[in-house]
Amino acid sequence: MLIRGLALASTVAAAATFASGLNGVSAQPDLEPMIFVVAKGEPNACGPGCSEWIAAEGYFEGRAVEHRFRELLDSLKGRDLPIFFNSFGGRIGAGRLVGRILRERRMRAGVGESFPEGCRARNTRDESCRRIMQSSRELKAELRISGAVCHSACIDALIGASERHVPAGARFGIHAPAPSPESLRPGAPTAQQLDSDRKRYVLEMGVNPGLVDASAKAASNSLHILSRDEIAQFGIETRSAYETDWFQYEEPLSKRQFILKAITQARGPDGKEFRTTNLRIGCAEGRPGTWLTYQRELSSNEVGVAAVIRVAVGGKMFVLQRGASKDGTEQHAVIADRDLIPKVLATGSLVFTETFSPRNGRGWSREVKGSAVGLEQALDTSLKSCGKWQ
Repeated sequence: MLIRGLALASTVAAAATFASGLNGVSAQPDLEPMIFVVAKGEPNACGPGCSEWIAAEGYFEGRAVEHRFRELLDSLKGRDLPIFFNSFGGRIGAGRLVGRILRERRMRAGVGESFPEGCRARNTRDESCRRIMQSSRELKAELRISGAVCHSACIDALIGASERHVPAGARFGIHAPAPSPESLRPGAPTAQQLDSDRKRYVLEMGVNPGLVDASAKAASNSLHILSRDEIAQFGIETRSAYETDWFQYEEPLSKRQFILKAITQARGPDGKEFRTTNLRIGCAEGRPGTWLTYQRELSSNEVGVAAVIRVAVGGKMFVLQRGASKDGTEQHAVIADRDLIPKVLATGSLVFTETFSPRNGRGWSREVKGSAVGLEQALDTSLKSCGKWQ
């Protein structure tokens, strides 16, 4: 099942990243661990109608950051607060763990530096400011955008949010991971495996895996600041509907090949809830046919509402069967024709119809359309025509 598969893949990938000791930057200017605190500011301090937010300041140092973050969220007792990051990066695996929590809870995220009341330093990395932030789980603060940063592993965390904003005054930086002694030991994941796992995570979050390729072009001891056009190109900021490229992925152990894509749309009663649908195409195991999996995140008005997912391919209509459901995410799948990919390429797109039937009230439906552009790469693999799985 895709949900189970994605969870396992993310766990393996995170473990591999920690084992390799990859850092977000080589020359880390501030290795102080991440602090999470509830900040309270003036009315509209963090956006229209927003005066409270979660301040995330510091370095993604390891697995402990996940536990501290969950502890803070549990203390909120249901309060729905956005989170603002100010971080030079850290361990990629730690950033992804935080990102998974953001997506699990459908949180909002941005970039901003949270100055606690009483902080007189030029930036919040000053020890005096950190002591103030560590003194209480909730405190008064001012949110400043100019000078705020989100580099490397911080980006992996931020893109986990369902709604993402990168203000023009903030600096959003990428670079290649730095190797460590652990990553050079026999049996450690290869750089290619780590790169592929990171691309899969990025795509699952609804961001274009080309972001990882762009990161690799900047040396680990340098930094490339993303332009506003690049931020839009990779789908880092949620502005409108966004569709990633198709991404070819091979499972490290089984060597099974898949083609993946993500589509993000604004949904919900007010049309402002961004939700991501993940598509996965692979050959069916043990029989001729193409396994098509459709994993969708539910908006607030879809929870508990029966839904039927259909897809039309080559003149045939397929009804997807509902599978696992977890954390407000549903999985649907079907075994379609063995030559599914050539048929999709011939029509130019893959169109799904979602039909909702609430118990009390009128039903509704919508289309989710994925472009076939880039899918031709699958013609060079076993996915061209899925015969009996070997």
